[in-house]
Amino acid sequence: MSKLEKLVVTKQYLDAENKWGQILNNGESLSILFPPVSDCQRRISQFISEHNNEFLFSEVNPLDLATEELIDLEASLLIQARLLSEFKKFQSFESLIHHLDKNKRHLIITCPLADFLFTQKGKQYLSLIQKIIFQYTPTLTCFLAFETDIIHPDNAELVRNYHMLFQHIGYYPLYSSTDTSTFINYLCLKWEIKIKTKVKQEIIEKCGGYFWLVKEALRQIRDNGSWEINSESFQYRLQTIAQSLKESEYITIAKILSKSRGFDDVQLHSRKYLQKIGLLDNKFNLTVPLLKDTIIKLGASKRKLILIKNEIFLNQVPVSNFFSRKEFRIIKLLLSREGETVTRDEIADVIWLMDVKEKYSEWAIDQLVKRLRNRLSELLIPKTVLRSVRGKGYCYVQS
Repeated sequence: MSKLEKLVVTKQYLDAENKWGQILNNGESLSILFPPVSDCQRRISQFISEHNNEFLFSEVNPLDLATEELIDLEASLLIQARLLSEFKKFQSFESLIHHLDKNKRHLIITCPLADFLFTQKGKQYLSLIQKIIFQYTPTLTCFLAFETDIIHPDNAELVRNYHMLFQHIGYYPLYSSTDTSTFINYLCLKWEIKIKTKVKQEIIEKCGGYFWLVKEALRQIRDNGSWEINSESFQYRLQTIAQSLKESEYITIAKILSKSRGFDDVQLHSRKYLQKIGLLDNKFNLTVPLLKDTIIKLGASKRKLILIKNEIFLNQVPVSNFFSRKEFRIIKLLLSREGETVTRDEIADVIWLMDVKEKYSEWAIDQLVKRLRNRLSELLIPKTVLRSVRGKGYCYVQS
């Protein structure tokens, strides 16, 4: 590592590095949860390079389908160890472990693609890693890094079944404003550019500790003299981050942004997780303002109402009872003729049934439609799907 690269070391990394080392020295497994599309691989590689004299690190690839049995995994770990002159003499995995145990050192299994352990193809590796840790603990353990919430309720059974891999679960959140400032100073020095204090503060506030976004902002300043949020490269990054979130995570953020009430148990879990990785602060504010519009659009694009046999469903969940009686009649009519203009007279017919002439009121219809739009907003469906057609009525159009 060059002298210039050492300037980018953050306080957060130094604090984390110390904790990680202590846990691994105790012969216990460690999993770190990073924000999605973060500097996860860089930080893990940094830790390994700075501690390879203390630990023996061996990497596994959960996409390697050739490793099917414990003996295959042992052979892979031994081959990697024998690449180092210190361990070249060992002809069996057991003799390597005995040597490490005798010298009070640890073999650490690392996995740069740890998220794949939770895919169908990667699950066999979960079993193999647990078996080998169980057999050789505490001399052998694992150090895994994820960019997804592995303790999400969807994964509860897997984490419970492979508990030896998850003795310690830690979080590496987005960086503080101080560390982000350090990173900006590093890039300015590296690229030989200068930025005004006001511009620097704007980048820190809008990018919220996401180094990937910060780096793109500085790159644009270097190449173009200013940074542009609406540029194709910036929008690509924002969309990639948003699309890397689980559904319960972006729905939770969208609910917070729209001030919707009520979170189910899974969303409450995700809200807590988003706080721990730094995407939400302790008051549940989004820490990366640039993501706001992207997440709202993502949530809206995946939330559509459908009408099935007089019942209204939102993403296969029945929501008919969410609407008042009159609201339900209106939305049912609109969905039955989605994309078509429904006149006020037609809406009046379903609202007041036999008493239309006595109760008909355009003002009352407009007020009901207004309330209906608010209901849709509470379901995180944009109000714009219910469009006014001047002089005629309304049209329901889902993108």
